[in-house]
Amino acid sequence: MNNKDYVKIKNKIENEENSILIIANGSSVLSFNYGKLIDKFQTVARINNYSTVNYKSLIGQKTDIWFNGANQGLKKRKIANEKIIVFVPASIQYNKPHRLNKISKRLGVTRNQYILISKEEMLSYEKSAKITRLTTGLSSILWSINNYNKVIIHGFDFFQKSKGHYFDNKIKTFLINYGVIKIGTKHDNILEKEFVNQLINKKNVITLENYLKI
Repeated sequence: MNNKDYVKIKNKIENEENSILIIANGSSVLSFNYGKLIDKFQTVARINNYSTVNYKSLIGQKTDIWFNGANQGLKKRKIANEKIIVFVPASIQYNKPHRLNKISKRLGVTRNQYILISKEEMLSYEKSAKITRLTTGLSSILWSINNYNKVIIHGFDFFQKSKGHYFDNKIKTFLINYGVIKIGTKHDNILEKEFVNQLINKKNVITLENYLKI
């Protein structure tokens, strides 16, 4: 990208009102050096155990919203000014509400530092997608559609091209690819991919790659 194109795209990003860019954890993000442009977006959201260390040139470092599922494997992180949005499956909230008491401990924050999306809203996401027990990624897209005029997504691979995350080390990646470590088995990743493609076709969301085209 030449300097003229960069300036043009940067101006487009900075003039975009009420927009959100959601960076997922798919390994496809390693194919693009979008870091400088990503940090120009009005609102940048990241998911679960995201990492920007050593990946700044690829995915930037700005983080305005941390979307997570308060799952058992969630890593505590130093929270600066990020807004924390927690998606716990509707089935758990309805049938095992005692699990909600573990959220603060798992996140390492107090109750007033995060927003738990209600069981009613989580159920509405499932009905909209016609899928039960949505991933944090799909939940974040549907939440964003309800709260922003433009939703841009990046790194949503749905464990299709690669079974792991961009930040997994070589050993973990090897174990995941050979099925020793199971990831995403509680979710219907194929149906989620199809649903998100429908959202893209309807122009409810747009991929970052397409958004950045001149």
